[in-house]
Amino acid sequence: MSLETIKEDMQFNFFTMVNIVKEIISKMYQGSSIVFFGIVAAGTDMYFYTGLAMAKGATEGFARLMAAEYAPRIRVNMTGQIIGIDGGLSTLNVN
Repeated sequence: MSLETIKEDMQFNFFTMVNIVKEIISKMYQGSSIVFFGIVAAGTDMYFYTGLAMAKGATEGFARLMAAEYAPRIRVNMTGQIIGIDGGLSTLNVN
């Protein structure tokens, strides 16, 4: 794990998402929804996912605060991706 890799993960998985939300939030209608995608590594001890887990942990905090700030006008949810027994990905709702 290098600092550069962590910066890249945060830029791609967190700050890009924040910039997109910043651009669209004022254009969203009453009753609109935003869904953020997380990863189970943000809350577990999976190896080699440090940068991604940090970015998705930040995304989870951001999603919770957005949900509180924009309720009830805009609904905000987050899902987590979990790695199945067979190595495939399946969706787990973390709300």
